[in-house]
Amino acid sequence: METRFTPSMTVKLGTYPDNAALQQAVAANGDILWPGLIEILDKIEIASEPTEVKIAIVTEAELGFPDGADPKVVFDKAFSLGLEELSGEAGLQMRLQQPGYPANYQTNPPADWTTGVPYVDRETIHIAMRPVTSSDHIKYALAVRRIRDKHFLARVPSGWGAGYTWAFGIKQLNHP
Repeated sequence: METRFTPSMTVKLGTYPDNAALQQAVAANGDILWPGLIEILDKIEIASEPTEVKIAIVTEAELGFPDGADPKVVFDKAFSLGLEELSGEAGLQMRLQQPGYPANYQTNPPADWTTGVPYVDRETIHIAMRPVTSSDHIKYALAVRRIRDKHFLARVPSGWGAGYTWAFGIKQLNHP
């Protein structure tokens, strides 16, 4: 199936020999690793050889859910439109290879849950990936975030919330 979505970016996976080296590169890049993230990152598989992945940044409204929807519903719709799940490695590689992301993708940011005040200059792109279970038995996915001028790699509970902006892979068609 062809998709109507065009690539927002391309990232190359498999550019580091192992997970520890990739994590060190992200930290050395100046990105803030959200608390509790290392446990999740340690469980992410790294591609064994270099491969390019085309990524589409898609809002839930673009998928037909202007008021948001459960992530399973969002994923099913995205898959039916020619998008696919990404590996967790894609989130780390986005921080390294696309340092300006996210940038202006969340036009109506949610309020801070502790104060009820809307965030200013807060943008998040959730990685459409298979969740990773932590030692506290919660399934997490990754998100790349920008809050003002700081860039973060964060873990977010899988299946929580609605109205997200997502990074999906674009299915590669095999032509004989």
